[in-house]
Amino acid sequence: EFQKKCMGKMQEASEKEGRTVLFVSHNLNSVASLCSRAIYLKNGMIQSQGKSLDIITEYLAAERLFTNSVQFNEGEMPGDDVIRLRKTAVVNKDLKVANRLMYQDEFGIFIEYETLVDNIAPAPAIGIHNIKGDYVFSSITDEPVLKPKGVHQVVVWIPKEFMNLDTYTVSIIISTLNPLITHLNHKEFLSFQILDDMSLRNVELYRKYPGIVH
Repeated sequence: EFQKKCMGKMQEASEKEGRTVLFVSHNLNSVASLCSRAIYLKNGMIQSQGKSLDIITEYLAAERLFTNSVQFNEGEMPGDDVIRLRKTAVVNKDLKVANRLMYQDEFGIFIEYETLVDNIAPAPAIGIHNIKGDYVFSSITDEPVLKPKGVHQVVVWIPKEFMNLDTYTVSIIISTLNPLITHLNHKEFLSFQILDDMSLRNVELYRKYPGIVH
């Protein structure tokens, strides 16, 4: 309640009283909701300044706080002698690596893997945890199909307005079924953050909604 009162007062002072409020924080969602402009400081010097969401995106990319894409070198690919993981990424609807995700965005988890034998039916899956370690959800293909030996790609699409404002990690699992054999289980190595411009909300709630999902 106190935080909500403070956030509301700062917004009121800047919008209704014509004052400038300097807000210093590591809470990126608060910066995005309160501030029309932001300054990115590094080692006590101004790195850049501009629109808040643009500066947040630059900060995340520059500091490499979130590993939103991984490509494995030959000989380092997770897996076994049947299936190996080649690369994976958090992507936008245009299949480009997503450097910034708003809760209104649809996005996907891109997986590229290699089958080393013919005629197996891989079942790719993902597991999503939030920063507190809560298991948010998992998703697995419901109809595995036979694949020839070679490189294959799949995207797990996450619907818009589903994820809450938080930091998340992604695990990649690829199995074959009947009998169940797990060929790789690479845990929590991708990460991303969901943001929201809370100034666009039609209710005065300047924080994430309660619950693990939105």
